[in-house]
Amino acid sequence: MRITPALVVTLACSILGTLGGYPHLWLPYTGLVASLIDRGTRAWVTSDRLGESAGVSAVLKFAMALVGLYAIIAMPACVILAIYWLSR
Repeated sequence: MRITPALVVTLACSILGTLGGYPHLWLPYTGLVASLIDRGTRAWVTSDRLGESAGVSAVLKFAMALVGLYAIIAMPACVILAIYWLSR
């Protein structure tokens, strides 16, 4: 399994927040789930093939691309959140 930066950052932030009992854990948890989904579907999303049901496949690819975008956005948000937690 290839480890992505979004996966590492959100996992570290999830562990830090859980062990420290910090608030706003929804962000690292959802970022971690999005990173795992993105990791599992990235090759399919970036492929040119659509399959038999092109319309459904295009919609699913778009949805999974949005999940990947959320994983990318959650990464700096988790860093900012961790800085906020540690500065309190």
